[in-house]
Amino acid sequence: MGIRRIDHVQLAMPAGREDEAIEFYDGLLGIPQVPKPPHLVMRGGCWFERGDLKIHLGVDADFRPARKAHPAVLVDGLAELVERLAAAGISLRDDEPLDGYDRVYADDPFGNRIELLEPSIRIAFRPLAVDDLELLVEWFADPAVARWWNQPAELDSVTAKYLPRIDGTGDPTEMWIGQIDGESAALLQSYAHSYYSAHDVAVGVADAVGIDYLIGASHRGRGFGGRLLRAFAEFALPRHPEALVCAATPARDNAASCRALERAGFVRSHDCQPPDEPPAAVYVLRLPFS
Repeated sequence: MGIRRIDHVQLAMPAGREDEAIEFYDGLLGIPQVPKPPHLVMRGGCWFERGDLKIHLGVDADFRPARKAHPAVLVDGLAELVERLAAAGISLRDDEPLDGYDRVYADDPFGNRIELLEPSIRIAFRPLAVDDLELLVEWFADPAVARWWNQPAELDSVTAKYLPRIDGTGDPTEMWIGQIDGESAALLQSYAHSYYSAHDVAVGVADAVGIDYLIGASHRGRGFGGRLLRAFAEFALPRHPEALVCAATPARDNAASCRALERAGFVRSHDCQPPDEPPAAVYVLRLPFS
């Protein structure tokens, strides 16, 4: 015998405004509406559930918004969600920092307070080093990476391509290891488009710094991609004072990469055909960063 967990959170709402609740909780927050039990439908209100996340809204004839008491929900891609809510005219507020989390408060259409939290991470970038080459072989051997990177997963081949970039004797592309909470998580590269004229013409974005990237398997699927790419754009662009825009050209079929760029604040501009690469989508992030 004992309490196990919270089954759901109940919030109050005024009568007759279910459409607004659906637009906010389902449409903006992405928590699907589910049918209420038949014997409760006549009471009004609506339920939103996804797995263990359950928020139920019930009609209160003497409704007053909950401005202090509130549910706190964990999210992936907080920055993207905040932009979506702001564009929809939702009231948003910051608060005092909370160790280990980024957070913001939002009001639902009825003034109820909702806390949105995302675990914070430490992102840093260091130059690619010789000691990283075996890790690159491991990453290039991953089928999820090999599908999009034309790089044999062999140490000799990786060394031949990347050692000159490490020691400064190769082309001017800058190579970086992205670290998340101190762990090597990603390979990233940045370069002025003007260094590569054929690529520059094909992509068709003036005054651009290009970026390419891969995320290792142990850090994929954990909501890191958007934050990592945003941080890298903010890191790489100032290294090229002549540049006004950061550009990425993932293959059009690489849906996961496109979603990560969109979470990072990049905007899809057009499609292109880079030399010796599959058809690509062009994503841009322009100065000044918002």
